[in-house]
Amino acid sequence: MIEAKRVFEAVKSLFEALAPEYEDICLQCRLCTPVCPTYLVTGDRSYTPWRRIEVALRVFRGESLNENDIVALFTCTGCGACTLACPFRLKIWFFLHLAKCILAMRGKAPLSLLKTAQAAEKSLHSFTADPQQATYWIVEGGARREGGEYLYVPTPVENTFYTEEAIAKARLFEALDIDYTVSLEAYDLGGNIAIDLARPDIAFKALEKCLREAEKLGAKYIVVSECGADHKWALTFSNLLAREVGESIPSKTFVPVHTLIEKTLSSRKPPIKKMARAALFSSCTIGRHYPLLYNYLKNVTVSIVEQLEEKPWRHRYNACCGGSCLNVIREKWARDLRRRIGLERVSSYKSQTILVPCTKCYISFKQALLFARKRDKKVKLVTTALLETIRARERR
Repeated sequence: MIEAKRVFEAVKSLFEALAPEYEDICLQCRLCTPVCPTYLVTGDRSYTPWRRIEVALRVFRGESLNENDIVALFTCTGCGACTLACPFRLKIWFFLHLAKCILAMRGKAPLSLLKTAQAAEKSLHSFTADPQQATYWIVEGGARREGGEYLYVPTPVENTFYTEEAIAKARLFEALDIDYTVSLEAYDLGGNIAIDLARPDIAFKALEKCLREAEKLGAKYIVVSECGADHKWALTFSNLLAREVGESIPSKTFVPVHTLIEKTLSSRKPPIKKMARAALFSSCTIGRHYPLLYNYLKNVTVSIVEQLEEKPWRHRYNACCGGSCLNVIREKWARDLRRRIGLERVSSYKSQTILVPCTKCYISFKQALLFARKRDKKVKLVTTALLETIRARERR
């Protein structure tokens, strides 16, 4: 197990190695401003990448921060749109995230985030202090618990707030003859803890618990669910930190759920086309950080939709649902910002059904639709829509 102190030193080392680059290379050209989702819905320059870089550099220099600085930094959703607009392709979101991690591990994050992190440290789950709540869906849904090649670890959003989606995933694996298993001990990969709560020190404990459980059950692979935070954590961030302290994580162990499904579908007869029209929201993580995975996702989606509506929002780089840390920070400024981004997204689509690949997008869009009272629209996870399509074919 990688100790918390070593994780902090690894984050600090990465941050300090990057900071001079941002001091020297960032020209404050502000080309990133019009693509940032938080700026797009507020018009407030406090919510811009270049302003956040200024705050992060103040963290690097050890300067004191005021409340506005904390708000500016922790409203970054990590979508990565700024990188595509940056003439130097700086990974601004990652640099800002390292700054957030340093502050959070020092206890200088928003109060609600700190409280959630305290509960997560006890339960090793992002959203509940009671681990039994996170595994109730397994018993309720009758998910397969004997050994399998793939250990499925659902997102913490699914196994606490939307258990029907976790159950639907298990049913989909069965419909596709995927040799999967679930475990009462493997209920959170730690992505939301590492990315949303900015506490990779706690997240490593959750990740290592899942790795041990996979080894115990004889599973060759761990299925990384749709959650963008789990993707960033399991496939990238955890490996960077582990290498920094001289450890290693078997990256080949992790298989994104959409990759697994697309691979399985390629050897099967395609499902009948069920939806005449639907919108596909790519999500920032799958659509931008993992473009190959987006191609897999699109192949899966095309098999269940006649006509896809894509990317209708104001800037082509922007694919943010308003989730990420804004989902766990309870302060009013975070709730308002998440709601405004979600409303802008759902109102941009003409289709009645919005398909999303990520559970963060799912919860953000559902809340936005409720707030906007748009009863004529609905949001579905791609995996759930695929299961419905397969079942419809079987009934024919």
